[in-house]
Formats: sequence, C-alpha cells, structure tokens
Amino acid sequence: MECAIMVDRSGFDVVTLPDHVFHPVTIAQPPWDAHSLLAAIATRTERVMLSPGVSDAIRRHPATLALETSTLDHLSNGRAMLSLGAGEEFNFTPTPEVEWSHSPASKLREAIQVVRLLWESTKEHPANYQGRHFRLSEAYHTLKPLQKFPPVYVGGYGPKMKRLTAELADGWVPWVESPETYAKGLKEIRSYAPGKGGTGFDPALMVFTSVDSDGAKAREALRARAKWTLSIRTRLLEDMGYGDLARRSVDVWKARFSADEVALIDALSREIPDDVADGVTLAGTTDEVIDGIERYHDAGVRLLVINPNVDGGEFERTLSAFQRTIIPHFRERGTQGQVPP
Repeated sequence: MECAIMVDRSGFDVVTLPDHVFHPVTIAQPPWDAHSLLAAIATRTERVMLSPGVSDAIRRHPATLALETSTLDHLSNGRAMLSLGAGEEFNFTPTPEVEWSHSPASKLREAIQVVRLLWESTKEHPANYQGRHFRLSEAYHTLKPLQKFPPVYVGGYGPKMKRLTAELADGWVPWVESPETYAKGLKEIRSYAPGKGGTGFDPALMVFTSVDSDGAKAREALRARAKWTLSIRTRLLEDMGYGDLARRSVDVWKARFSADEVALIDALSREIPDDVADGVTLAGTTDEVIDGIERYHDAGVRLLVINPNVDGGEFERTLSAFQRTIIPHFRERGTQGQVPP
C-alpha cells in the first residue's frame, strides 16, 4: 500500500501486482491476493491505472474476472485494467483437480471474449456463448465498468499467445525481454494483425530496474534475479543465441519448482554471463537508464512497467530517480513530439 501511494505521487501511470496463489520459490514476500490488494490501493490513490500483472482465467472464471474488474473500475473512478496470461503450472500443482494443461491458450481466448460479452450484457440483451471451455446462457452483469471497456492486456511468448494478443488484446505485456527480442516479438504480433501498429494497441513490457549513482552497483543488484529469470525463459534464451542453455532450462510456464528443478535452475543461472543478464534489465546511473529506456522505446515499447527490488532502500532510490529526472525527461520530450510520454 505504501509503495503504491508513493508511485501514485511520483508521476507514474500504472501500478501492477503479481497474481500467484502458490509460490514455492519466495523471492521477497509471500504472495498477496492481487485483486483484493488492488481494490484497497484504489481507495488510497488518485492517478494510476491498476492491473494484475498478470491473472489467468483458470483459477477465476471469466465471469468473476469481469465482475472484479468492473468493481475495481468503480472503486478507482475508472482506472481499472485487466492483464491476463495462460497460467503457469506451479500455481496449479498443489491443486490437481484444477486442470491447467488442457489448451490454456484456447481457454484464455474464450475468456477474453466472455469478459467483454459480460461488460456489454444487459437484462434486455443478455450474453449467450457456447465455447469449448466456457458457456453463458442468458447471462448479464448489472454492474458495468465506468469505462466502456477497461483495457485488456495479454502476457505471453509463444506463437499461439502472440496471435491471440494480435487478434483480441489492447496491449502486449511480456515479462523480461531484451530490446532485440522485444522488437522481434512485437513484429510477430503485428504480422498477425497489421492494424496493431496503430494507436489502438499498447506494447508494454515488465523489466527489472535499478537506479543508483554507482551504476555498477545497480547492475550487480539485479544480476542474480535476471540470471534466474533467464534460466526459466526457454524461448528468450534461444532468441538471445543461447540454444544450449535453452535446451537444459525449465520453462516457467511448465515449471513446478521442485527441489530438483530449483537445483537445475540455480546451476544454469551461474552459467549466464553478466552482460547477458544486464541486457534484459534497466540498471545503472540515471543517464544509463534513460539510454536503456530509449533502446526499449526504439524496440516498440510504449508502456514500461519497471520492477525494482523492494529491499535495502533500492525501491526508494529508483523511484526517486524516476520522479526527479527520468519521468520529466520523457514527459518533456513527449511535449516536443519526439518521444511519446
């Protein structure tokens, strides 16, 4: 709550929260329920849009997601977003009765359609839907979002997810990419739907971020986290030219984080060079981070979701640098028509 209030006052546009039920590898704090906490944050903030980063349509029926988002939109006076992914196996391993592995991309596609149908539904014009995974019969929600359609973002990496993003989403929000791999992924999305190159589509990215007057210290603070993440991103390793490491990796979407898997990931992360880890983060001095943001901007990113560490004063230092220098730099350039804010 305190961090979100600070972010709201610092000039940022969006706050996102991770959405996990089970997290066998605790990096910082245990997971909170994202939707409950977003609702609480809505009552204590004034500017920022609010979104899970990201939810899935397996633990929650899309009818529930639609209602939660409408509720958040009212609590925040029209600041709700909905970001969705296909899900990750570690969230479902302890609950085997919840089937995850059965066509998760297809299920997400239907879920987005159902959510939007319910936002449009009325008693006079209820929603009916017959899908492979979800069905509606004379369904309608009486609580409508304040926005006609809160924006729906999709986080995903494979061809099915990118095609789905191109056809149905308002934005793409992957987790950790280099500027080069991001540009490649965005080009693929736009190849599925050429219209996604316009202003109606928002290319976003979540990236680990640290700003310090000692640039080397900032980069070192993120390296272990970045290397561990790379070790569970098979496609990203392949795209960055590390096919051997990719073949030995455990991809995040099907990882259970058993003791054996964690040991393998730890070992693999130690093989990743420092410069490779640095290439998927925004870390360094203020000027170095501005240069890094420029590279992501050139790759097509328009909504940058920074993800700083919360320990050891790093969050406050990074937030302060963005508030004092980085955000004003890009706002000013935006007013001059050079870089969109």
